[in-house]
Amino acid sequence: MPFNWLWGKMWGNKLRKGQVGLETMTVIAFLLLLTIPLGLLLFSGTGQGLEDVSIMQANQAVVKITNTANDVYIQGQDSKASIFVLIPPKVNRILINGNEITFRMETSSGTVDIVGISVGNLTEEGSGQPITAIVDPNIYLINVSYQQGKVRLERG
Repeated sequence: MPFNWLWGKMWGNKLRKGQVGLETMTVIAFLLLLTIPLGLLLFSGTGQGLEDVSIMQANQAVVKITNTANDVYIQGQDSKASIFVLIPPKVNRILINGNEITFRMETSSGTVDIVGISVGNLTEEGSGQPITAIVDPNIYLINVSYQQGKVRLERG
């Protein structure tokens, strides 16, 4: 009995504090083991979501430009319209060929072309800045006009 009494007086409280500390560290380690994979899963999915948003924004811009070009073409000679268009990040080239306008984007899965087809032929000829010179993501004013059988697109 005296040995147990002496042992409890000398080391008892310190052993209990050590046990509490060990249990706390075990709980924290277990929580980290659960949260680290969840965090990695969450952050890996966010990048793909941002790319999807950029693709949708580029699609909306192409549709807006194409619809406006169609409206101007149908209204006939000397008709004009101006629109604001958001050019999203990752659009690295805008191409105009005949009645097609194409936004070319680089994504993690490769090159994506978003194409819009207009009723009339599209051109950039004229005194304004061509929209194919746009390389920075931003909101741009696009002037659309119909002259001499073609729909002219230029940056405002």
